[in-house]
Parts: sequence; structure tokens; C-alpha cells
Amino acid sequence: MMDYAVHNLEHQAVHASDLFPTFWNANIDMARVLRDCKNVLEPLATKIAEYLKSFAPAYQSYFTSHAIDGNPNSHTHGWANSSKWQNASSKGDKVTNVLRATGNSKTPFITDYEDVVNTQSACAFWNQIAAEIQGKSGKGAGDALVVQGAYAVGPEEL
Repeated sequence: MMDYAVHNLEHQAVHASDLFPTFWNANIDMARVLRDCKNVLEPLATKIAEYLKSFAPAYQSYFTSHAIDGNPNSHTHGWANSSKWQNASSKGDKVTNVLRATGNSKTPFITDYEDVVNTQSACAFWNQIAAEIQGKSGKGAGDALVVQGAYAVGPEEL
């Protein structure tokens, strides 16, 4: 699991703000994107864009590593080299060993973070829903499904 808290320090974390480092590209003027899309004012837009220059490639390396061979730590680089993404575990109803992406260049990734929002029981609920969807549909992981309520509808039924 990951807790994305990069812009929390500036009260700028909003739904989908993790898309900026996910699709970051060195050839894009991120300060302008932040100003135009999120209405972030200067000098904050420039500050966030500068942080993304170092943070985004490391952040992306976790996902590209996982896509290449299923291990998010196999091809990491930059800031991600010193923080190995572990499997989340539980302590009672708490979820621990969560990778926290921060807005702090001294500790951009914290590996032993305890999730204060999501609980083990909430994760168990969604895991149960996923299992029910796959079981009721008889479809494999590669087949498209649309969830309606608690029932799975296969593409042939749409």
C-alpha cells in the first residue's frame, strides 16, 4: 500500500494529485500545469514543480519496476533506492509497513508508515468484494468486468 502525502505540507493534496508525479515528464513545464489545472499560485507552483524533478522519477521507478517483473524494488533509482516498498501488514485492525510518499526531500519515502485512514477490516471488505466479483463472474484476471452494486457484469452482458 502507498499513502500519497506529497502536497499535504502545502495543503495542496487533493484527489488525483498523485497523477502529477505518475505522468511527470522532464519536457513539461509542471509549474504552468499546476497553475493552469489546479490554480496553484506562485511561488508555490514553482516550488512543487522543482520538487517533482527529483521526486517523480523515483516515484515512477516503483511502478515501472512492478510492471517489468512484479517487484516494485527491482529497478528503482534516485530517492527510491534507499526505501524498499514492503508488503503491507497488519497490527490488529491497523495497516502497517505502508510506503508513504512525502513532500520532504530528506525523507521522500517512509517505508514503515502506519496508515491512519485505511484499516485492515476495510481492506478485508474490498478483498471480499473482489473475490465475490471474480467468483460470480467466472472470469479471469484478464477479462473486463463492470461492478454494479455488489454484482459483476461481464462484457457480454453490457
